Amino acid sequence: MLFADAPEANAPKLGDPNVVNIMDYKIDNTGKTVETAKINQAISDVSAKPGGGVLFFPKGGVYLTGLVAMKSNVKFYVEAGAAIKGSTKNADYVLPPATGAVGRRRERALFFFENVENASIMGRGTVDAQGYPWLWHDIQPDTGTGRPERRRGW
Repeated sequence: MLFADAPEANAPKLGDPNVVNIMDYKIDNTGKTVETAKINQAISDVSAKPGGGVLFFPKGGVYLTGLVAMKSNVKFYVEAGAAIKGSTKNADYVLPPATGAVGRRRERALFFFENVENASIMGRGTVDAQGYPWLWHDIQPDTGTGRPERRRGW
């Protein structure tokens, strides 16, 4: 058997109107530097444009980030051959103050959508949240068997 995806129809391209290259924000695309602030700034900038647009992550890059706070009218496009990687540090997943979520428990998600319209994650690239076992230990410690140990009262 042979399984194949159909070619991507109408994929955004660098140079298209309303397509913003994340590399314009001078980020490290080697996967060695956590670039959460720059990625979230780019999302804010794209959202502020009339009608929004596409935030484009080009192939060949590994983009390391903590919590990505999505905003309205932003298409987060990961080109085939590009990878979004979640940080393995719990501190990189703090809700931004602009979400109005002050005092709420911290969310542990790579992408955060709240009160957002016309936004999406798209493309044929990879999203690797790297969540377990890295971020799970402060909730339920790893037993070494690949299964979390259940604490009393949880």
